Amino acid sequence: MASCSYSLRFAGLHFRILAPQPLCLPENLRAFMVDEPFGHEPDWVIEIIFGSEHVAYTDADHVKRFPWKDGEYFFRVVPTGRERICRLFVPLGIAERFCVNANWMLFLMMERLLLPYGRIILHSSAVIHKGEAILFTAPSGTGKSTQASLWESHLGAEIINGDKVIIHADGGWPVAYGGPVAGTSRIFRDLQAPIKAIVYLRHGKNNEMTFLDQRHAFMALYSQAVKSPNDQGFNEALIPLIAKIAEKVPVADYTCQPHFSAVEYLRNRLYSYQTDK
Repeated sequence: MASCSYSLRFAGLHFRILAPQPLCLPENLRAFMVDEPFGHEPDWVIEIIFGSEHVAYTDADHVKRFPWKDGEYFFRVVPTGRERICRLFVPLGIAERFCVNANWMLFLMMERLLLPYGRIILHSSAVIHKGEAILFTAPSGTGKSTQASLWESHLGAEIINGDKVIIHADGGWPVAYGGPVAGTSRIFRDLQAPIKAIVYLRHGKNNEMTFLDQRHAFMALYSQAVKSPNDQGFNEALIPLIAKIAEKVPVADYTCQPHFSAVEYLRNRLYSYQTDK
């Protein structure tokens, strides 16, 4: 029986976490906590249940089993119907450790909870500059966080997330949100802005950029979207949302240096492109 309740808001959605005893919420969750009650039922209820022997689900539910040790498992159960309750079953023997562990949210796989509301997670760093978001996406180690930090120090832009940005694609103009999943960057801020551009980064000796056509923009974005390694249905559901982003938002392929000159070059190209449109 849940005795503790925590309310959070991010990506324009409300979440309620229910647990049988107090949780030591990690910093990335505390940044999105709200005190006031919601004006409606939460978009998702996340129910934590101690005792994996209580796990129950149907063949239609999305179930993920995470091995722990000595034959014990975590189970995450998400129903496929209209019920918006995500249940996380925790081995009873580690209940106390779980309550003080800051990494338990990884078991929730937030990308699945966001998808029904037209939101995806993109491997990217994002800054807000002049009220609009610029996203830097690329494989790990390519310099996403470096470019975001350069925009912060050189132009006063504000970083909203350093590793995984939430995009609301199934509405009007796509919007970027900070969220509680931020990788090793530890940058997660409760901010949002319409997206000005998404920049696919590559290492290079010179600063050179080209805007991608819609097909290549889709391919670049899909390659960096957070996907499921074991659920092709989930991955296919991302396709129409990413297609909407590629249709509306300028996507650029940018070979650059980790230097202030890359900021100046990109800023000039982005704003001249918007002017030309």
